[in-house]
Amino acid sequence: MTAKSHHHQKRKKSKHHAPASSITTFEEVDDSSVNGESKGQKVVSVLEYLFPVVAGLCLWRSVSTGKESSPWSTLLLGRSQRLALDDDIINWTTLLPEPQSSDLEEALGSYSASLCRFVMSQSMVPGGSSSAGWGIFSLVDIEPQDKLLYGDMRIQLVDVQNHQYEGLAHLLYNYTWKAKYGTVEGTEVQTVVPGMSMLSNSGWDHHFQAMAGKPTPPEPGTDGTRGSPTAGSFTHYHNRQYFAIQTVPKGQEILVNYGQNFVGEKLAHATTDGAAPLTLASLQKPVSELQTNGMCLDNIASAEAPGRGGRGAFATRDLLKGTVVVPLPLIPLNRTSLDMYTDSRYPNAKKQLLLNYCYGHENSTLLLFPYSPVVNYINSVGKDEPTNAVLRWSAQAQNLEQSLQDSAQDILASRRWGLLLEVVATRDISQGEQILIDYGQTWHDAWTRHVQQFQPDNDCSRSPPYVYASRLNQLKMVRTQDEQAQNPYPDNVETFCVYQYSETIQYNPWPHHQHGSKKDTCRKVTHEACPPHTRMVPDYLRPCRVLDRKEGDAFYTVEVLNDDKGSVDAGSIPWGERHIVTGMPRNAICFLDKVYSTDQNLASAFRHEIGLPGGVFPTAWMDLE
Repeated sequence: MTAKSHHHQKRKKSKHHAPASSITTFEEVDDSSVNGESKGQKVVSVLEYLFPVVAGLCLWRSVSTGKESSPWSTLLLGRSQRLALDDDIINWTTLLPEPQSSDLEEALGSYSASLCRFVMSQSMVPGGSSSAGWGIFSLVDIEPQDKLLYGDMRIQLVDVQNHQYEGLAHLLYNYTWKAKYGTVEGTEVQTVVPGMSMLSNSGWDHHFQAMAGKPTPPEPGTDGTRGSPTAGSFTHYHNRQYFAIQTVPKGQEILVNYGQNFVGEKLAHATTDGAAPLTLASLQKPVSELQTNGMCLDNIASAEAPGRGGRGAFATRDLLKGTVVVPLPLIPLNRTSLDMYTDSRYPNAKKQLLLNYCYGHENSTLLLFPYSPVVNYINSVGKDEPTNAVLRWSAQAQNLEQSLQDSAQDILASRRWGLLLEVVATRDISQGEQILIDYGQTWHDAWTRHVQQFQPDNDCSRSPPYVYASRLNQLKMVRTQDEQAQNPYPDNVETFCVYQYSETIQYNPWPHHQHGSKKDTCRKVTHEACPPHTRMVPDYLRPCRVLDRKEGDAFYTVEVLNDDKGSVDAGSIPWGERHIVTGMPRNAICFLDKVYSTDQNLASAFRHEIGLPGGVFPTAWMDLE
């Protein structure tokens, strides 16, 4: 969802697209002041080949605080605490493929794009209609490493334990995931990931067929984003992509890995008929039934929406008038649970970004968050402009008549399952055309006021000015501490390195006291001597100082520090010791945004729910004047 200009856009198939390894970056920004090299001089090193790995490492950090947990900690962390989400230190580079084109480009170039491949239907997991809810089923045979649906966004929930969490318990306990790159948004961060991460049910042991691919860092805003009214109004975290890790026959429900301590642990002992053990083969429906009653999930894919400063949802195939473009299963939320306190610790806090992706009404405490694939990318037309799609209640919604008569508080108290909207084409929509609905008069009025009253945060007065950390990570070289004293990086970023402290590593003395006390015990270790499984794994990112650079800017000497968040994975360096790592490659060093410095935390960021059209939001839910 973005909030800028609203124009009819159609994406055309690109005849040529660059592979992932040749994406345009800051190749010419080589920090010419370093070592007296001329501006634009190309640095030839292993980074030419390892650079894609840098992007994959660059913004992960642990969410652990190292502090005593509150009584709510187990509940608030939800899956975050119980999952090793795409984690278990997967070798992403060998197990799963790297995307070579955008989802939309892939759809536009596919000969099978006219046929729906994945549908939503009631889950076959035991107790599906009452507990597991909806599920995702395949209409075609899937082979290992095949992409499953399209990549989706990640929305960061910030410091919920320090704000209001009433009404979020169900979401946090059942649907949030361990934050990866999003941990820079606050002190404790949980990630909401619509699509397969929420709609698919959990497997057990090794009984699951889908796994998330290599995490990707946030996308930097366009050059004008930071100073525009759109800044902070949409997420920069995208491309949560799942792949098959085993064969999936047509008609089978697709399960993902929630972690061995979640629901799957219970499923291992479940049975389908009171006697037979539960198997993947038992989670199957006739393809004919799914074709008749299933709701297609791959009619849309996300891509950049020109003129909007963000992304949109585009048709992957021609859609006739009256076609259900996509279903929107909904999670009820309490409006007040997205409020954030404002105090000295959180000077910019006001409302969670999740609000911008919820549907609701200004006269109701009830918000509805949709969690099917790609639906949160659907943009609005401008005021008085024609739409090509509209929202309505689905005939497959569960107990809809009763739900529309219940009060907002009844819906919230019951954690109502089965609420289901659908996006329907109001005219023929061509393949590659953006899906556009109307966010409602109240939303448009709020956006107009926001634009008229907008005053950008005073980032332009900084010296050096604000720069997205994800842009700095495209630099081929990192300045040393001495060089930064003369030519500093922006104050919104800090440098992190991959390193795990271990008592088993053999350290050597290091008579280097330039940046510390002579009373410190300095210990030196080469990067190659570190345990192999920790050298490039983002779980071990920690603050560091770059002391020296060697061998054509490819290798560095760094001092690694303790994380102020008390990262458990990275280990804690004993007090009074300084740890020096030599031979550290560029792709083990990255920039992170400082906590609370990102667009999402701007005081001027727009926040407003999406309005449901008249006749869709029932009067029984309107409990506010």
